Amino acid sequence: MSLTSGDQAAVLITGCSSGLGQACALDLAGRGIRVFAGVRKSEDAERLRRASEGRIEPLEFDVSDEASVRSAYAALDEAVGRRGLDGLVNNAGVLVPGPWELLSTDSVRRQFEVNIVGTHCVTRTMLPLIRRAVGRIVLMGSISGRVAPPFCGAYAASKHALEAMADSLRMELRDWKIAVSIVEPDSVGTVIWDKFEREIASLMRKRPNADSPAQCESGPAADEPLYREPLMRIRAASGRIRRSALPVSAVVRAVNHALLARRPRTRYAVGWRARLAVWASARLPSPVMDWFLLRSMGL
Repeated sequence: MSLTSGDQAAVLITGCSSGLGQACALDLAGRGIRVFAGVRKSEDAERLRRASEGRIEPLEFDVSDEASVRSAYAALDEAVGRRGLDGLVNNAGVLVPGPWELLSTDSVRRQFEVNIVGTHCVTRTMLPLIRRAVGRIVLMGSISGRVAPPFCGAYAASKHALEAMADSLRMELRDWKIAVSIVEPDSVGTVIWDKFEREIASLMRKRPNADSPAQCESGPAADEPLYREPLMRIRAASGRIRRSALPVSAVVRAVNHALLARRPRTRYAVGWRARLAVWASARLPSPVMDWFLLRSMGL
């Protein structure tokens, strides 16, 4: 079943405080679709109400908190009634950059807790409402889910996991005719780049400590920040990557197609670099792909 403007179809989008989620929510609300926007803070909810002139209905919940997600389900169940939920866009996610050696276990756990566990929790909880409407599910992946760049390994691993989730979920829900799509954008021009640069700056100051194998080293090198040189290059290259990033509207169009088209695709590689990376990863030897990815990161 596809959504049509003006019939008060209902869609839930997570991660609407800023960036892609907010843009998707505003666009769909402008098409006459009833949009429930997941946010974590009351100030974000109020800002969305003002920006949409009251057309968006914010829901305050945390995708990584099961009790919070259940509360959101109860509110949605009351709001949509027998019609159910026509679409779910799992957009909420975080980016935890850095080399694997410098990432704490808690950092990696947080990366997966939001991007994978949170997506599973929301999808599993909302499925009765989606099944009621024969709705659709959209996962916000990344080209990093197909090709893993250096120094973003935890993020890429979480997006690779989303690819697997999309594939298996699509087959499992086939009997109910619930379409599942994953959007795989190239770098997008959102506030996530501000967070990325702050995280990289923090990592550049990180030094060996008693919990690190680097403690076994001796001499002046043991006091130098780990990975300082490559991180400096990545930080310098981030400005170039940011300037050439995709406009948010390109991703919004892909999400809209996944929700509104008569025959949605299973995958949407958004941007020419994303399409090139998918093509190259299937054909080029690993050393060549490594060179390509290192160069793209300024390394």
